[in-house]
Amino acid sequence: MRLLPVALAFAGMCLVALALVNAGAALGHVAPAGLPVSWLEPWVRFDSGWYATIATQGYSYTPGVQSSVAFFPTYPLLMRVLSAVVEVHVAGVLLTLASGLVSVLAFTRWCQGRLSRTATTTAVAILLLYPYSVFLYGAVYADALFLACALGAFLLLESGHPWLAGLVGALATAGRPVGIAVAAGLVVRAIELAAQRPGATPGEGAAASVLRRLRWSDSGVLLSMSGLIGYMAFQWVAFDMPLAFVATQRSPGWDQGTGL
Repeated sequence: MRLLPVALAFAGMCLVALALVNAGAALGHVAPAGLPVSWLEPWVRFDSGWYATIATQGYSYTPGVQSSVAFFPTYPLLMRVLSAVVEVHVAGVLLTLASGLVSVLAFTRWCQGRLSRTATTTAVAILLLYPYSVFLYGAVYADALFLACALGAFLLLESGHPWLAGLVGALATAGRPVGIAVAAGLVVRAIELAAQRPGATPGEGAAASVLRRLRWSDSGVLLSMSGLIGYMAFQWVAFDMPLAFVATQRSPGWDQGTGL
């Protein structure tokens, strides 16, 4: 399956999604957000305001009150970089579109190494049409960037680049709280890949065999934890609260307690 048709299909879905959200906004008489490009306004709602605030004003934390530290930094910091060229909300839309395209292309590449052509086409079509894939088509939310980083990290690892995989994985762990699952997955996958290397010794235990085949370079995947650790360190220095992002989720209106 060639990547160009996939990219064109993604562009088509972007236009469809844009038309639908604008129609919905018109029918619902949604108040304008004040963007310089009016037809992008439906993409800037709800949590989009938090990301824009972080990009323009930085982080804040007040105990017991909804605070911006609940939103991880990878996406809003990249918005801040792009806002040097375009308006900050437009920067968010463009970042989401680029991330969505990378996600779909990376998913296609991942499927091609494992599935038949028909199965790959079906899987990519499901991704493009999945209702929540609307977050890949322009919404100023961090989901598309997180997905791109997660897929990119695994593709890099499986292509023999564990250090680059760890760096991209760090963007994932600094992008969403669930990024820690990406870091864990990278470690497990690195061990699996090591187990597939030749060099087994007769009578050697499975665990010992895998450990012997691990290389120093495989430890590069551990860099993926640096994103979360770095964000916690920032909160510790700035607010004397390394887990401020957890504490603020319990604020009235969010009421997202921690635990199983």
